[in-house]
Amino acid sequence: MEILKRDIDIYYQTWGEKEKPRLAIQIFHGMSEHISRYEDFAEFLGNYGILVYGMDIRGHGSTGANSSSLGYFADDNGWNIVLDDQKSLHDLFKTKYTYIPFCLMGHSMGSYFARHYMSKYPNDFDSFIIMGTGKADAPSYNFARLLLKVLNKKISFKADSLPCIRWLQ
Repeated sequence: MEILKRDIDIYYQTWGEKEKPRLAIQIFHGMSEHISRYEDFAEFLGNYGILVYGMDIRGHGSTGANSSSLGYFADDNGWNIVLDDQKSLHDLFKTKYTYIPFCLMGHSMGSYFARHYMSKYPNDFDSFIIMGTGKADAPSYNFARLLLKVLNKKISFKADSLPCIRWLQ
């Protein structure tokens, strides 16, 4: 594990291809999780030339190990502080790997962070994977489908379905 220095030490991990990756994926983990839970998945992706990285968010994993309250982000504005932590980690990798596309993957609680991140920093990532998220009503679902079609054209995927998977093949 490596440490990102903020007002607290944020622990993060990196897996996969680090010399000349063809893609980078940043993972936002879920509630009561830690980034090491994604190690097998990240190593699998690394076999295909993909760099994978992610942090133990505040109150979770190694970042929260010395905390008096696991799952606790901050006294004030914790949600946005976690988003800023994620932004700092993204910027660290984006500075080093300027020549590759970046994908953001959020699972469960991480999917809600990912959605907010997408709206706050829409140009940071080239693609998104949102999974294990809450149920959407019909208008939200229809809007999401429309948004995916627009993003699919903007990013120039050629696949009709599962664009991220097809693009990675």
